[in-house]
Amino acid sequence: MGKTGKMLLTIFFIVTVVLFGGTTLLQARGSILEVVRNDSISEIPPAIEAELTDNFKSRNNWININGLFQRMIGVTVIRDAGDIDVFKMSNGQLTYEYPDCDMTYAAQEVISLDRFVKEKGLDFMYIQLPCKAYTDEIMPPGTHTYGYADSDELISRLKANDVDILDLREEIEKEGFDIPPLFFNTDHHWKPSTALWASKVISEKFAGTIDGYYYDPDIYNADNYERKVYEDWFLGSLGRRTGVFFGGLDDFETLIPTFDTDFDLYTESQTNGSPKEKSGPFSKSLMKLSILDKKDYFSPMTYFTYMGTEYRLSDITNNMADNDKKILILRDSFSCALLPYLSLSAGEITAIDMRYHSELKIKEYINNNDFDAVVVAYNPSMFREEGAFDFDR
Repeated sequence: MGKTGKMLLTIFFIVTVVLFGGTTLLQARGSILEVVRNDSISEIPPAIEAELTDNFKSRNNWININGLFQRMIGVTVIRDAGDIDVFKMSNGQLTYEYPDCDMTYAAQEVISLDRFVKEKGLDFMYIQLPCKAYTDEIMPPGTHTYGYADSDELISRLKANDVDILDLREEIEKEGFDIPPLFFNTDHHWKPSTALWASKVISEKFAGTIDGYYYDPDIYNADNYERKVYEDWFLGSLGRRTGVFFGGLDDFETLIPTFDTDFDLYTESQTNGSPKEKSGPFSKSLMKLSILDKKDYFSPMTYFTYMGTEYRLSDITNNMADNDKKILILRDSFSCALLPYLSLSAGEITAIDMRYHSELKIKEYINNNDFDAVVVAYNPSMFREEGAFDFDR
């Protein structure tokens, strides 16, 4: 785009901002006056900011317009987009930062947990999940990604201490998969079809490691699933921060078993641990298909069609499993799509997200429950998450 084009685009953008801002101020004036009358001096600025945010005229349209503007002027990094920086990689996919983390603490905690679990006579495994930002070569100029390098560092330390590893990145390489199609373009998560494949690989690993872990491999045959594609239906977590024009839209797929299934699901909410229970076939108990009833890019989160949302704890009992093995998985958000499919081969899976627990003592929890195996299944974004590796708290 030439200088004249950029200048006209900038003028249009400024006019749009003024119009949106003026309308927003008028809409929020009553609330702002109420804030000024009732709040202390120190509380007024943040309170007014909150009111303006809540009343922003067509806020999602503004996000879309801003994303379009950034795309047209060739921007590949949007700073502080909803509290994170969003990067557009050379393949067109959106990602966020995977900073260089000191893996010493994470390695120590995993090794300690491994020793504890094995002393109890149980199986332990660390599963390295992949991420879409796998090399600096696809990152915007001047930016870096350390997800794979930090994963390598962690795995090297774990192998040196005889921890059983399943590195799904290696499995992807063995299969000859191209990495980008395994992930959504506008979200950092993997696609349900990728999660189905990963569940097959993990189940094979379990069968070769956990004594008595039997299952029918045919349950992971894609021909035994009804696949439905919702075209241009999904705007991922990164797309929501930058709008529909900056990174485009994703198709969303559902893969539902055509064979008989029967599950019991118990969950505890992230915030207060509120319990809920559901029972029934795969599509009823482990999915929330009502999310797909209406196309809405900004609410609710389409990815949560699987499992409904993230929970601090979930327990899935497969009433038709070929084994009665009980597995504890320390999970991340990738497990929203992973757990439903992995549960097709396991008797019972309890999944805990350490990010939403401040006092839970994992070793004590293992002592108080009857598990056959303990698994840590993390993608590299967990390396920076507070509490993710606090297994010895």
